Amino acid sequence: MNRQADTDPVCRQCMPLLYGAQHDHLECVRVLVSAGAHVDVTDANGSTALLYASRHGHPECVQYLLEIGAAANVKNKYGKTPLIRACSRGNLDCVLPLIRHGADVNAVDSRHETPLMKAAKNGHAQVANTLLDVGADINARDNIGNTAICLAASCGRIGCVEKLVQRNADVNARNNEGNTPIMIAALKENVDCLHVLIKHGASVNATSLMGQTALHINSRKGNVICTELILSSNPCVDAKDIKGSTPLMYAASKGHNHCLNALILSGADVNVQNANQDSALSLAVLNGRTECVKRLLDASADVKQSHANGNSVLHMTCMTSGMKLQLLKTYDFDMTSQTFTVHDGADTADVTQALITAGSNVNARNKDEATPIMLAVCSGKVESTKLLLKHICWNLLSDSKGNTALHHAVIHGSTECLKLIINSCQSVIGTVNKKNETPLMLAHLHNREECARIIIEAGSVWNIRTIRSQHDVTSSTLSVCSECVGDFERPCDHYVPLLVTATRKNHLYCMYVLLQAGSDIDQVDHDGMTSLMVATSNDQFTALKCLLVSGANVNKQCQNGRTALFMAASRGHVRVTKYLIENNADIELKNNDGYSPLFTALVQNKSECIEILINAGAKWDIEQNNKHPDIADDSFTGCANCIDAVVDTRRKRARKSEEMNNPLTCAIRRGHSHCVYALLLHGHDINLPDPNGITPLMMSMMKNRTFLAGKLLENDANLNAQCNKGKTALMYAAAHGHSKCLAIMPRETLQTEIIDRDGNTLLNLAARNGRVACVKLLLELGAEVDSADNEGATPLMNGVERKGCIRHLLAAGADVSRTTLNGQTALMKAASSFCGIRTFDLLLKKNSDVNARDHYGKTALRYALFKETIVKLLHCKADVNLPDNLGTTPLIYAATEYYSNIRTVEDMREHGGDPDQSVISKSNFRSILGGRDPKIIQIIVSSGAFPKCSDAENKTETPFMMALQKDKIDVAKYLLINNYLLTCDTIQWSNPVARGHISHKAKCLLDGLYSQPWPLSKLALISISTAVGPSPGRRGRIRQLPLPPRIQRMLTFEELTSQICVTEWENIDVCLDPVKYEARCVPRPKLYFWPFLNKVDMFDCSKCQSKCYKFEQ
Repeated sequence: MNRQADTDPVCRQCMPLLYGAQHDHLECVRVLVSAGAHVDVTDANGSTALLYASRHGHPECVQYLLEIGAAANVKNKYGKTPLIRACSRGNLDCVLPLIRHGADVNAVDSRHETPLMKAAKNGHAQVANTLLDVGADINARDNIGNTAICLAASCGRIGCVEKLVQRNADVNARNNEGNTPIMIAALKENVDCLHVLIKHGASVNATSLMGQTALHINSRKGNVICTELILSSNPCVDAKDIKGSTPLMYAASKGHNHCLNALILSGADVNVQNANQDSALSLAVLNGRTECVKRLLDASADVKQSHANGNSVLHMTCMTSGMKLQLLKTYDFDMTSQTFTVHDGADTADVTQALITAGSNVNARNKDEATPIMLAVCSGKVESTKLLLKHICWNLLSDSKGNTALHHAVIHGSTECLKLIINSCQSVIGTVNKKNETPLMLAHLHNREECARIIIEAGSVWNIRTIRSQHDVTSSTLSVCSECVGDFERPCDHYVPLLVTATRKNHLYCMYVLLQAGSDIDQVDHDGMTSLMVATSNDQFTALKCLLVSGANVNKQCQNGRTALFMAASRGHVRVTKYLIENNADIELKNNDGYSPLFTALVQNKSECIEILINAGAKWDIEQNNKHPDIADDSFTGCANCIDAVVDTRRKRARKSEEMNNPLTCAIRRGHSHCVYALLLHGHDINLPDPNGITPLMMSMMKNRTFLAGKLLENDANLNAQCNKGKTALMYAAAHGHSKCLAIMPRETLQTEIIDRDGNTLLNLAARNGRVACVKLLLELGAEVDSADNEGATPLMNGVERKGCIRHLLAAGADVSRTTLNGQTALMKAASSFCGIRTFDLLLKKNSDVNARDHYGKTALRYALFKETIVKLLHCKADVNLPDNLGTTPLIYAATEYYSNIRTVEDMREHGGDPDQSVISKSNFRSILGGRDPKIIQIIVSSGAFPKCSDAENKTETPFMMALQKDKIDVAKYLLINNYLLTCDTIQWSNPVARGHISHKAKCLLDGLYSQPWPLSKLALISISTAVGPSPGRRGRIRQLPLPPRIQRMLTFEELTSQICVTEWENIDVCLDPVKYEARCVPRPKLYFWPFLNKVDMFDCSKCQSKCYKFEQ
């Protein structure tokens, strides 16, 4: 007892009454009740003692609890009642007293299952009969639409099925998927249930939402007994689902041969095709169902039908499993959405032979013009290939790319198939495809050495003069090509010699064979590249040695004048460079641009190659390059990266010589101080700008080269020179935050108030770029803290996104009330930027005017982007009702902006925001309609505000019509019940074009609205509302009218209907018939409302987590 108490959940919750009821301790229960225990106490799951007793089948305990007043219809958190619990377990002795004490026999749990459903699916026929005797709904449905007989058929409860059928249960009831009990029984292969249902009139031809009958479902499952049972009821054996598939197709695709045979014997059409043009035969072939294929062929299935992508069944049997799977995945019908296995054994020669014997066209082509033998070769199906070779027509054997079966055998490495094809017809060896590629060329291109050997042994000869393919390979070479070298190379525009190709692939043996065969060792390709250059470029040292030993010309030049040494030096191939120099490579030879190998190595910064060339005696002679006569030769020893003029010459040959970059500027940018010293010693112009007007001093400031900047200043660099953008060196230092560069400037020469073309001072540039250290330094140097640029922006405004800049500027006395030319203050700039809340605090502590307006009438609250910023401004007494020049207040802008949410709008409302004090334009209201939270609409309506809409010109732009155009039916209903309408809304549309822009559901609402005459009282109310006009001040104008308070409240939308919860809008019951309305609303209200019932109830809304209102149900 104690051990059980330690593990029992009821005991752990310290509820002895529940424990006693669970274990049938009736005397304990009596004692506890006598001692004052509450009979309906619940555990954490909401279960009472009666629930426990009913579940565990304790009738005496159930009887006692009911007699002392236990709730018979109490539900736990899963919706289970005591009767549902008793019926689930088949406890008839508990069911009877519960029914006698008023238990609801049609109660539902969280799955919407009734006690009858529980009894039926658990096989408790006697309990089910009892429930039916007391009025249980035999055709009630659960949350997926199943009735009791559906559940009984699904679980194979034959006794319950028989009982339900006898009590007139609907044997053709459909669930949410359209399945009837007979379909469910077929799906679960419950033969007995299926027999009973058919016997009692269940329709065997009923279809589901997918168009499937019970025969479709059973053909997929493969139960031959169920199939024969259904077929005995004369069903439609060729019924098609929504994709056109028949039961025979399902059986064939799943390989259910017995079902297939039964269907064929019942007269099923073996040649019918579905929406994908597939027949039962093609699906059997695709899924590898050999026995089904043979049976279908015996039944005279048409083997010449064309199927998906133009494939015949012979094509399909020759496919690989991957091809079949890819083809099946493109289909969109039920048989392929199920789990299936593509069977693709060693070969399907028996199927191939059967299809050929049945008359299948061996030369048929699919959409790619491929024949079956091509697919068989790709799949490596040797036996199928052998069978097809006896019947094919070689004249037709090429696909859309010109590839023959031989080409495909090489590409896929099917060596056995390759041998069969060559033995069958040796003349196809030399055929070319549309790219002029022979099978032998493809063998080398795809590295199929065994295929190449087979083709060569069959007598294929190299075509030395071949056209280069898209892979930049003309005729690759392999270790077997010594037998294939026929002719020597001859020049051609699009030609790559075999030796160059062999070198590029680093096939040393092939190179040896070609050289032995007499290939020209210095022959070039169309770019002028020799084999030696290729070996050098790719750092192929062994190949390089072989070529040099064989007599390659080490100084031969390509089309741009480069030699092998150029290529080695530019790529940093140290070992190759050294070996070329040792073999008499000319180190002073110039290319077409006048550059030497040393210069090329300098440009690419290959230091080791530079050292080798210099040690070998190479000299820098820049004077030979007429484009740079002013550059001294020894200035650049070991540092060519600073000569960007040369680099730009190589990369942008179209540039004129006078547009070259300044070498001194380039040296500073690279940080090569010794090059800078060399240029200064040789008298280089220290203030010479580059094409952008950047001087060396500007570059040093830009790159924070403090030491080099000092050197330039010592040599009288112009500190006040301006680039093309009007910026000086100091401006670049300030903009990039290089305070050290600013600090080295002499105080007496530092001009802090110099401005660029945009009117920016040093302080403005530093603040705009968030350079806190520079801002601090410039303020210490006496920079004007409130200097404005051409747009009137001060450093304080430009630096609002950086708290550090703001702190220093405010400490220096920056004026927070200064405005730009557009009237914007620093606080407005901060509100419209991504600055943090601390920046806001700094500005507000300096008494920034939160209600200051710019030239457009906008305040900081109008510009605010983020919730934290808005809340801060509201706490600082920002006026939420202050309109801009267009009359729109921040509250309406907050309601329309995409980044706003209901919480922002509610915050503004809490701080006095009134929508009726703002102009609400049509575009504003349309944006609100398209927003994420309809509660914003409720706030506007309930405040009495109304948008500024045209009554006569365009009736489609009223709030009601805009809601319909955006398909916001729930909003339209809400506006309708609150009479949020204009007079033009009461007139039916005459413009069919405008009417066409709304949904069908909206059209139905309008048709019903205009189908009956409108009551005069309602027309009068809407007319007054229209005459009053839109916001602002609409509420005040209404209150000045001599109308009863009730009518005023209706005109200002203060009735409780305006507070209906947004979750209830879609469910608003709209009555469009006055007769029905009068019958249901007695006595009829003073004014005619559309809802059936006008009483509004308060309820706890789980979504809003507050008190909400809804119409009484």
